[in-house]
Amino acid sequence: TALIGMSDVPAQTPSPFQSATDPKVTVEAYMQRMQKYFNCSDACHIMALIYIDRLVKIQGIVVNRFTIHRLLATATVVSAKFLDDQYYSNKWYADVCGLKLKQLNSLERCFMSLLRWKVAVSPEEFGAYQSQVLRAVQTVQEK
Repeated sequence: TALIGMSDVPAQTPSPFQSATDPKVTVEAYMQRMQKYFNCSDACHIMALIYIDRLVKIQGIVVNRFTIHRLLATATVVSAKFLDDQYYSNKWYADVCGLKLKQLNSLERCFMSLLRWKVAVSPEEFGAYQSQVLRAVQTVQEK
C-alpha cells in the first residue's frame, strides 16, 4: 500500500486532516481507543486502511504524524457507517477521537468528497488488504 512510507514531515500544502500541533497520543493508543469505543467490526479497520490508501493514491493526501489521527478517525467513522448495521452518532465518535462535532462533520464531508463518494470495496481488494494486515501482525508477533 502507499501508506507504508508514512512521512514524518508536514505536508507542503496544508490538508484539512492536518493537526496544528503534534498529537500527544500515539497512533497505537489512538487505534486501541477507537477499537474499544467504536465497537465496529474488524472489517471496518481494514476498510479504513483502504480508504486512506485511496486518498494517498488518488488525491496525493500526505500521511504523517500531523494527519494520521484525523485520517484514521474519519476513515473509521465512514467505514462503520458503510459496513455495520449499527453505529453511533457523530457526537459519540467525535468525543472518542478528541474532536469537536463540527470538526468531525467537516472532515467526513471532505473525506467523502475526496473519495468521490466511492466507498464500495470489491472482495478481491478487501482480501488483498486483509492479507497484508495479517502478515504485518504476524511479523510483529514473531518479534
